[in-house]
Amino acid sequence: MPLAVHAQGLSAGVKLPSGERMTILKDATLRVPEGGSAAIAGRSGSGKTTLLTLLGLMGRPDRGDLVLAGRPTAHISDADAAVLRNELIGFVFQSFSLIDSHDVLENVELPYTYGRRCRRRLIRQRALDMLELVGLAGFAHRRVAQLSGGEQQRVAIARALVRRPKIILADEPTGSLDIETGSHVMRILCEAAAAEGSCLIVVTHDPAVAAGLDETWELRDGSLTPPEDRAGQRAEASPVASCAEPQGSDGFLGDPDGTRP
Repeated sequence: MPLAVHAQGLSAGVKLPSGERMTILKDATLRVPEGGSAAIAGRSGSGKTTLLTLLGLMGRPDRGDLVLAGRPTAHISDADAAVLRNELIGFVFQSFSLIDSHDVLENVELPYTYGRRCRRRLIRQRALDMLELVGLAGFAHRRVAQLSGGEQQRVAIARALVRRPKIILADEPTGSLDIETGSHVMRILCEAAAAEGSCLIVVTHDPAVAAGLDETWELRDGSLTPPEDRAGQRAEASPVASCAEPQGSDGFLGDPDGTRP
């Protein structure tokens, strides 16, 4: 199966005030197939955020190669990286990152502000379809302040999916939620990503979240350990959802006028 994400030998670090360079990520290699899901697990300070920053084209590695959906990124300009990021990647953040002055529908439509233009009517329909996919039909004109934490994260999932990205990057998507709500949100995230055919990569320190994904890569002290090297080491936990077996999702809910925005 083709790879959605293929990172080979990624290394990154920061320059300290003393002039020395501290390595944060060491020769990380990651392979996730199209439509697959993976957890990047590790404690705080292990390098998870740095890795996610590189995968999301929001930073550049000191060395190594990154290919996203078959497109090499090593030598592209910052402007081209921004275009590619908007075209290929959807983001889900722990803090939801919604705009309070926008209603729910406007928040979901926001990714269309950048990149390829599309007819307004099609954008509106696509955003409404994504709200229905995450169980928020009828919430379009509510304000962010009227939503619970779980509802806000579901809006963020709809926003991440609205431009049909090949890759979803989720940074501790349940970190601000209670256990029950977090489990529900993860199930929706898995089902929605599977319905849209998006590769899903979740950064987490929660074994229950990791257990619901196809595989778990462990990041420790900047070194990434692949699943095949971790046989028998996976923490026992009840899966919050299985991305391999979406439950109760009808997939994409329509393609207005035969044109996919």
